Amino acid sequence: MERGRLGLDELKDSLSHEIARLLDWLAQRAHFAAVLLAFLVVYGLAANAWVTEDAYISLRSVEQVHAGNGPRWNPHERVQAYTHTLWFWVLCLARLVISDGFLLAIAVGITFSLASFWLLYSRLASRQGALVGALAVLCLLSSKALMDYTTSGLENPLSVFLLLIALFASQRWVEGPVSIPALFLALGALFLLATNRLDSLTLTLPLLAFLAWSAFAEIGLPKTVGLLTLASLPLVTSEVFSLLYYGFLFPNTAYSKVANGVGLLPTLASGARYLVVSSLLDPLLPVVLIGALWIAKAKKALYWRALGAGVLLNLLYLALVGGDFMAGRFLTSSFIVGVFVLMKNLDKTGFARLGLFLVLLSFSPLHPLNPFADRHLGAPILGVADERAFYSDYSSVESCFVAWAATGECPAHPWYEEGRRFASSPEKVLVARNVGFLGYRAGTEKIVVDELALADPLLARLPVGSEGRVGHLVREVPEGYVESLRSGENRLQDPHLREYYDHLRVLTQAPIFSPGRLSTILKFNLGLYDSSPE
Repeated sequence: MERGRLGLDELKDSLSHEIARLLDWLAQRAHFAAVLLAFLVVYGLAANAWVTEDAYISLRSVEQVHAGNGPRWNPHERVQAYTHTLWFWVLCLARLVISDGFLLAIAVGITFSLASFWLLYSRLASRQGALVGALAVLCLLSSKALMDYTTSGLENPLSVFLLLIALFASQRWVEGPVSIPALFLALGALFLLATNRLDSLTLTLPLLAFLAWSAFAEIGLPKTVGLLTLASLPLVTSEVFSLLYYGFLFPNTAYSKVANGVGLLPTLASGARYLVVSSLLDPLLPVVLIGALWIAKAKKALYWRALGAGVLLNLLYLALVGGDFMAGRFLTSSFIVGVFVLMKNLDKTGFARLGLFLVLLSFSPLHPLNPFADRHLGAPILGVADERAFYSDYSSVESCFVAWAATGECPAHPWYEEGRRFASSPEKVLVARNVGFLGYRAGTEKIVVDELALADPLLARLPVGSEGRVGHLVREVPEGYVESLRSGENRLQDPHLREYYDHLRVLTQAPIFSPGRLSTILKFNLGLYDSSPE
């Protein structure tokens, strides 16, 4: 028994020695590896470039700003149809130089994705060596969830970039010496991340609390309060603007998706399905998240435990809201935290194991660097979709070049074509269920009624029908609503709903500083009108 044990120990020692030699050999060729890594990053971004249909909802609102109508969906009313405030205004800024929506989303997404890859590699390489930086980049390149949304037109690239800034700046603050600029950079990035997407606070709140507590201990209460006040100004400004301009603190999608009347148990079941399917499509997600949580639990330092608590809180939040229908989309930020924790704490043996897993994973048909990845996974699994695969034949870079050559327009999708026909028709109002491609192509002067209520303030507050899936819950258009939109007068048939719509129109259509509007905003947000829409 003892001899067998000695033999096993000798084998482990031999393997550890060989692993160390391999890692040293790789480290000596860092410059060549960096060039190869840069090529893989560019190839990965190009091969996975696409724009999702949902992003065109935001892009239509960008066009409304460019047309002078303001940040809204339809020309007649103010409604926040986008969930990512900071990303939306970045798109509006980029719209000054790029007019095509597809190219706009691709260009901005690639810009922030390249910045994130560079930041991750450079910071890790400067502190822990090029090998660690390279492995971290390979983790990102091997995550289907992360790569799927580098250029999707959604906010993920900006969120990843801001999160990496916050993580590296917060670690610099923790490691000392005391650096107020590092602390302010970390706090500022975290609040900008919340401005970009408010529910990112479920991931970063424990870290924010830790930074505030440690700042109080190091620099005192007055300076801590001052830094928090300055850092939170973008988020506070965004929320004040949202309340005054739209009449609500949260995006319209929050009311259509979350406040939907669906019971807790069905919602939890939906959230569990989302986590399971996302893990099946991207097996690196659970590996990194579980590994990071195990390390965070083992560490005694509150900093690492705060990061682990944020990941757990974010996963719990996703379960409580029912997840989403886009596989992996809302797990990319937790994945970034997981990669950061792993890279900062794994020893050489751990790095070798993770590297071996990445090599084995690269043979999977779902690997992001596989040129044939995803093309056969368009059908949703348990209501959760491989979204990039679903739209790859319509809104990938390759398909759009083909469409431009053939028709001069992209994407070549039936919904986009329906929007073109609506734009040239005499009709003013159209009721539709998938409004991204359609609404964007219809232009800024047409009224598109969104049956999924993502872009409709009245329907978002009506009961959910029997159709739909998580994130896409169908509402029945009430009698007289379309006539109301055509005429500009309230012609709803139900008297209670008609009264409710009168109050709602004060928020969404009356002049911003019209008499009585502020009191109506207060009553709406206190729920004093909630019993009206029946």
